[in-house]
Amino acid sequence: NIGETAKLIYFLSFEGFKAFFSSFVSYGCTRLTKHYNPPDIQTTAQGLYNGMYNAVGAFISGIVGYKTIIDDVGSNKLSLRIFFAVCASFGIAGLIPISYLIFTKSKFERSRYIRNNKP
Repeated sequence: NIGETAKLIYFLSFEGFKAFFSSFVSYGCTRLTKHYNPPDIQTTAQGLYNGMYNAVGAFISGIVGYKTIIDDVGSNKLSLRIFFAVCASFGIAGLIPISYLIFTKSKFERSRYIRNNKP
């Protein structure tokens, strides 16, 4: 069917563009991390970026998908709404440790700065 083939080509062209853009964003962030951070925290900075990039996407798409899909497709046990709820849960599970690490690192940095700059 020509219509289905055209839809597939249209879809794949957008997916290819998305993959191309995503790879350049990751490469650019790796280069920026190396340029702006001292060597002892480059890995931490890159890990925080990747964790936020991956977790926020899953969280937002899961919430949006869960809220926008009205009609459940499939059986009650396996529906698209459940799929999006699981994606959002994985996103939340990824955001919790990253948020904790960001908070404790900034708290540690503040206390180290105060200790080193006491009058």
